[in-house]
Amino acid sequence: MKKRILTIITFLVIGFSTNTYAQWITNGPNGESVKSLSSDGVNTFAGTAGGSIFLSTNNGSSWMPVNSGLPVNSGLFALAINGTKIFAGVGCCTGGGVYLSNNNGATWTILNTGINIQNQVFALAVSGNSIFAGTDGAGIYYSANNGTTWNTVNNGLVDKYVYCIAINGSNIFAGTPNGMFLSTNNGSTWSTLNTGLPSSLPGIYSIAINGNTIIAATDNGIILSTDNGNSWALSNTGLTNNSNTAVRSLTVIGNRFFAGTLGDGIFLSTNNGITWTAENTGLTNTSIFSLAIGGTNIFAGSDGSGVFTRSLSELTNINESKLDDGLIISPNPTTSQFSIIFSEEQMNTSIIISDMFAKEIKNAVLILKNEKTTTLDMSSYAKGVYFIQITDVNKRIVNKKIVLE
Repeated sequence: MKKRILTIITFLVIGFSTNTYAQWITNGPNGESVKSLSSDGVNTFAGTAGGSIFLSTNNGSSWMPVNSGLPVNSGLFALAINGTKIFAGVGCCTGGGVYLSNNNGATWTILNTGINIQNQVFALAVSGNSIFAGTDGAGIYYSANNGTTWNTVNNGLVDKYVYCIAINGSNIFAGTPNGMFLSTNNGSTWSTLNTGLPSSLPGIYSIAINGNTIIAATDNGIILSTDNGNSWALSNTGLTNNSNTAVRSLTVIGNRFFAGTLGDGIFLSTNNGITWTAENTGLTNTSIFSLAIGGTNIFAGSDGSGVFTRSLSELTNINESKLDDGLIISPNPTTSQFSIIFSEEQMNTSIIISDMFAKEIKNAVLILKNEKTTTLDMSSYAKGVYFIQITDVNKRIVNKKIVLE
C-alpha cells in the first residue's frame, strides 16, 4: 500500500513540474547548424550550414527535409517568405545564388539571371515584388520582379561584403564588416550610417527594427539607434560579457527584441533594446546563429543542436486565453478587405497589423458596442503576409496571420 502511494505522489510531482516549468526545447533537426530561419506563423523553414532546408508545420515539434532542386553541400545562409513564395540564399560554387519555392518547399528552382554564382548569398530582404540579396564580395543584388532578373546596386556601398539587410518603409539598411549603410531609393545609392560607432567599426551581422528604433548585432554586443540610424551607441546593459558579447542574430515583436549570441545564449529586451536579460532555461546549446518569430512561438537556430523553440507567452506575457475562441478572419487569403468576427461583443479593442519586418502599418482602436464584426481594408498595401495582433479591454491578446494576394 505504501509503495502505491509513493508511486502516485511521484507521478503527480513529475507531472506538475513538466507542465509548469517553462523552457526552451528542441526536436531537431538533429545535429544541424542552423544558419537561417523564417516563419509565416504556420510553416517554419530552417536553412543549415550543410546545405539542407528543413520544414516544420507544427511549431518545431518535428522537421522534414525539403531539398528537391537545391544544390548539394552548399550552405543555406538566408531565407525569406513573401506570401506563398519562399526564397533561399545559397552558398558559393556550383549552384549558388537565390532559389524559389512556390509549393511550401516541396521543390526549388534557381533564380540567378544576373547573379554571379561564385558569391555566397548571406542575406535576403523582401518587400512586395522587390528583393535584395547581400553577398560575400559582389555587394547587393536587386530584383524588382520577384527574383526573375537581378542587377547590382552598389553605388556608394564601399564594402561589398553584406551580412544582413533590413527594410523599414523606404529605408533599406545593410550591415557589413565595416558598419551600416542606408539607401532610400531602392539601392540606387548608399550612404554610411556610422555616427557614434568606434573608429574600428564593428561588423554588423543582423538588424532588427521597431519604428525609429534600430538595433544591430556586432562582435562588441548591441548597438542601438533611436533616430532611424542617424546616430548609434552601445547598448549592452545586462549582456553577460557586456561589449565582449558576440551577437549574431536578432528578431523583434513590438518593443521586445531578442538577441542570439555565440556562447552566451539568448537575451531579451522589453524596453526597445536599452537593457537585456538572459533567457536560457533549457537552452543546452548557447551558440545561436539565427532567430525567427512565427505565430506565438520564437525559434532559435543553434550551432549543431538544431532549432530550439519556446512560446512567446513565456517570455513576453502574451496571453491568448479565450479571446481566440471562435475568432474568425475571413476571407483569408484576401485581395483587399477582410473581416474579423469575434465570438463576443467588443469595446476598446486594439488591432495592430504589422508586415514581415515587424513594422506596424495599421493601428486602429475599435470602439464597438453590440457588435461582433469589424472590416479592414488592405487594398493600398503590397501583396504578402501580414501579422495581426488583437488586444481586448481585458488585455487578452491573440496573434493571427493574413495573406494579401
